[in-house]
Amino acid sequence: MGNYSISERWLPCDACGAPLAAPIEGGDCPCSRCGAALTAPARPDTRVPRSPRSDEAARRVRLEAQDGKPLLPPAGYEQLVTGSEVPPHKLAEAQLLWSGTRKQLLITPADLAAAERMVWLTTVLRNTLADARAVRALLEGALEVLMLPRHRQQMLGDLSRDATKEGDRESARGWLERCDPASEDLQADSAYRVARAFLATAQRDFGAVLEVLGATEEEVPIDDAMDPLAVVLRANAWERLGRVDAAQNELVKLMGRNQAAAVEMVVAALPREWSVCAQSIEVARTEVRQAVGERAASKAGGGMGWVVLIAGSIPAFILVAMLATGEFEWPMLFMLIFPLIFGSWGLSMVRSARRTKEIAEHGLHGSGRIVAVSPTGTKINDTPLMRIDVLVTITGHPEVVASTKRLMHGGGELIGQQVAVIWHPKYPTDVVLDA
Repeated sequence: MGNYSISERWLPCDACGAPLAAPIEGGDCPCSRCGAALTAPARPDTRVPRSPRSDEAARRVRLEAQDGKPLLPPAGYEQLVTGSEVPPHKLAEAQLLWSGTRKQLLITPADLAAAERMVWLTTVLRNTLADARAVRALLEGALEVLMLPRHRQQMLGDLSRDATKEGDRESARGWLERCDPASEDLQADSAYRVARAFLATAQRDFGAVLEVLGATEEEVPIDDAMDPLAVVLRANAWERLGRVDAAQNELVKLMGRNQAAAVEMVVAALPREWSVCAQSIEVARTEVRQAVGERAASKAGGGMGWVVLIAGSIPAFILVAMLATGEFEWPMLFMLIFPLIFGSWGLSMVRSARRTKEIAEHGLHGSGRIVAVSPTGTKINDTPLMRIDVLVTITGHPEVVASTKRLMHGGGELIGQQVAVIWHPKYPTDVVLDA
């Protein structure tokens, strides 16, 4: 049996969180890790009630009205995650909160605030944990205490996708059959659609992928949190159907909206044998990185650097012309102060912009949190050049504080914000905001 087999039941140990094989009909399930003697009730009926049939076009309009609302951490939980994952030093805290929330829902199933916390904690822990059996217990443990259809459907969608990824298509279909295929809630509908597209991709039924997700991003509304996965599956379907141009367009549209790191993470996480977006991703990546590089270099003052450099060099050209015509007088040497000051200043800005462009085009995608914004003392056209310090998190590298510069007013409101970043180990103290 696979880790996500629907014919098995796995729950987390109440004492230590270890995954336990629990009888479907209920019964004892002692923990082999901590020795706790636990008894599970019978597996509850977690099927989502089917919504009555309605006009599909009208339903999509109603779903569209719910779009554009990202999944935000519950109040007080903001510092628990970096990007969409829990950092290692906070993992034990997150798991403790998850266990406490589950116990709360066992006592008061109608506690909506606790249910919302449960869904959010389950999502970020699923993104973090590497052990498939632990993830399975996490998802089913949440599923059995969540009462609202939209919450249940999110867990069922995750279970179906994970079963598909593991190659257990029968279980993937079984989890999907418990869902509502016509939900009026965008999060629930997106969970179902993406899980169906996931299974269709594994079955190489790429027409079905476009049928469930739409031919373009605009055709079918998808919850913000699932946009990257939906776009990658859609682009891959177009590529496999011979429309590499359509695949590139879909990827570039999303990656150009500060979602390049998310797209890269999705592509890397999908089964290697699927060869997702094998042709289109590299072209899209190059196009978007070039645009980000140009934009970042401009915001860092690169264009103005050339203006300063050229303007500062004008007195030097005047002196050369005077020497050539014999009109030079020694007091005129004071004019060299301008190319010395403004030329070096402009040259520094140009070099900084070039470095920024190189980082944007060839660096590593990651996430960051803005920790400080301070003036550099430089103003260009009455606009201050500000230094932005960012705590950068890149997979496979230790966290580092790096900085970037931008022409902007204020900036204090940015402190604490999570941002997508591009970082290069060649320039460890510099970072580019992928925005």
